[in-house]
Amino acid sequence: MRHAASLLAAMEGISRSAFRIARELANNSRSGLTVRFLSKKLEIPDEEIEYLVDINHRFLFVDLTKIKIAAEGANAVRRIMRGLENHGDVPSIFRHVKSLSAQEFRVLEEIAGLDGPLAKKAAAEEIIARCYYQPDSVVSYVATRSFSPTARELFDIIWHSKEGIMPISKIRALHGGTEYEIEQGLSELFDGLALFEMFRFDVEDRLVRAAGLLSETRQWRDASAVRTDAKTRLRPHKNSPAVVESQGVGFSDRICRLVAAIAAKPARLRGDGELFREDRKRLSDIVGEEVEPSLNTCLWVAQGVGWLARVDNELRAGRLDALLKLDRVARHRIIADWLLGADKETMPRHLLAGLAEGIRPGSWYGTVDVVRHAMAARADEEQPVLKCMGGHWQYVSPGASAHSERSVVRAFEETLLWLGMVDRAEDNGDSLFRLTELGVGLLAETTPLHLAAAFPKHKAEIVVQPNFDIVVPGQDMDPLLTVPLDQFAERASTGKATVYHLSKESFTRAIQEGHDGDAFVQYLLAHNRGDRFPSNVMTTLEDWRGGIKRVRLRTVQVLECEDALIMADLLHRRKFKKLFSPIDPNKVTAYTRISKAELIKQLEKDGFIVD
Repeated sequence: MRHAASLLAAMEGISRSAFRIARELANNSRSGLTVRFLSKKLEIPDEEIEYLVDINHRFLFVDLTKIKIAAEGANAVRRIMRGLENHGDVPSIFRHVKSLSAQEFRVLEEIAGLDGPLAKKAAAEEIIARCYYQPDSVVSYVATRSFSPTARELFDIIWHSKEGIMPISKIRALHGGTEYEIEQGLSELFDGLALFEMFRFDVEDRLVRAAGLLSETRQWRDASAVRTDAKTRLRPHKNSPAVVESQGVGFSDRICRLVAAIAAKPARLRGDGELFREDRKRLSDIVGEEVEPSLNTCLWVAQGVGWLARVDNELRAGRLDALLKLDRVARHRIIADWLLGADKETMPRHLLAGLAEGIRPGSWYGTVDVVRHAMAARADEEQPVLKCMGGHWQYVSPGASAHSERSVVRAFEETLLWLGMVDRAEDNGDSLFRLTELGVGLLAETTPLHLAAAFPKHKAEIVVQPNFDIVVPGQDMDPLLTVPLDQFAERASTGKATVYHLSKESFTRAIQEGHDGDAFVQYLLAHNRGDRFPSNVMTTLEDWRGGIKRVRLRTVQVLECEDALIMADLLHRRKFKKLFSPIDPNKVTAYTRISKAELIKQLEKDGFIVD
C-alpha cells in the first residue's frame, strides 16, 4: 500500500504524453520497450521521450536499451484508466461493482453491511438504497459503518466543500496528515463507495486526481443553491385579458340536473358501459357534446360521489333527501373534495393551497410560472429521493414524475377551472389564471358566509294552473326538485320556464312504476307559489287516487293428484292439515309454510310416489 500510494501520488500532474508512455509500457511485457518503438507507436519525438523518462524517474526508468515502468506502475495505470472513465454517478457504481473480483466484492459487502449472498446487481441496488436514497444518507452511512477516523475526517472535508469535489493535493493541504494516512483513508472511502476517485486532464494536459461525492448529490446541491438564490415573490400579470372563462358552481349544477333526469327515468347501459343512443340523446340536452367537462365526465363524477350508481344494466339515482337539504356550495364542495382527492389531482390542490398566501385573489398570474414556482417551493420543503427519471438518475420530490409539471398545468386549466376555483384566460399565447373567492372558500376547512350568499339556494316554487299545467321557472328552480314532476307529468315545453302537463295517463303510469301518489300531492301543495291551490286540480287528483284499481299477483305452489281418494287421504292427515289449502278438493291443493324439497321428503316418508 505504501509503495502503490507513493507511486500514484508521483503520477499526479504528469503530462498526457508521459501517461501515454506509461500506459503503453503497462500494456506490454515487463521486458520494456525501446525509445524508437515508443516514438514510432506514439508519434512522439525520441528526444521528448527521453526527457519525459528523465523527469518522471519515480515510475519510469531505463534498463540498458529499454524503457521500463516500476513494478507498481502497471496497477497505477489501470487505476488511472478506471478513474478517467468514472463519472462518480449511479451508472458508475453499477459498472464498478460489476468489475470487482470475488475478494474485492466480499470486502465491499463487509464495508456496506450487506446481509446474505447477493448478486452484484442486487448488491449495487442495495448500496444505492442504503447510502444514497436521500442526499444526506451518505453522511449516516459513513458515520455508522467501520470507517476509520481519518476516513471520516477526509469525507467531512469534501462534504462541506462548496463543489463536493476536490483535488487530492488540496485535500492533503487541508488535512495535514501524512501521505500514507490520507491514501489509506481515501482507499477506505473509495472501496466503500462513499467517495469516488476520478482522474482528468486539465487545460494544460496535466493529470489531475480528484475525490468527489456522488454526481447526483452534487447536482442536487448546485440546484438547491440556484433555487435559493433565485427565490422571488410571484408577480401578477401586467395586462388584464379581454376574454375570461369562468365556471362558478355550474359544474355541480349540471351534475344535479343529470341526477334529476336519471332519477326520473333511469338510463340504460350497453354491455361496454356506454349509454344507449336514446338515453344519450336525452342527457345530451343537459350536457351538450361540445361542453367541457363532457357528459361522460359528469356521469363519472356523479357515480364517484355516490349520487348515481350502476344497477345491472341501468344507471340509477339514489335517495335525494339528504342532497336536497344541502345548499349549492355544499354540493359543490362534495364534488371538489372527491375530484381533488384522487391521487393525480392532489398536487394541484396542495400547490394552490400553498400559494394562497402568496397570490392575491382577483389578480392574474401566468399558469406555467406559478406551477414551476410552487413545485420548486414544495421540492424545497420535501426531502428528495433518488429516482431513475427517463434513463438518468436524479434527486426529485417524492411525488414528482417526468410529466408532473405538464399534468399540474393541465389540472389548473381543466379541473380547477371546472370547479370554479380559478378563472382562465389567455394573453399573447400565455395561459393565465386568477384565484376566485370560490377557490379560497373551497381551500378553507369551513365555508365562509359570504360565499353561500354569492351562490344562493334556488327557489323551490312552482305554479300549478287550473288546466293541469305546471310552470317551473328554469333559472330559479332546484333541478333536484323537478324529479317528481318528471315522474308524474310530461314536459310540454322548455325554455326560460319549463311547462309540465299532468294527465290521468301520466299519473297512473307513475303509480304503476312504484312512485307514491300521496307524496306527489304533498309535493305540489308544499311548493306551489302562493297560498291558493286550484280546487279542480285537487279534486281531480283525489278522484284519480280513489279510482285506482289495485290487484296483487302471487306465486302459489300446488299439489295435484288424479285420484280423489288419495287427495282426501292427504287432506285428512294431521301432519299436512295446516300446510294445505284446497283449491279443488278432489284434485288440487296449495301448500304453504314448507319448502318443496321438505314436502317431497315427508310424502316419500309416508309412502307416496312424487312425480
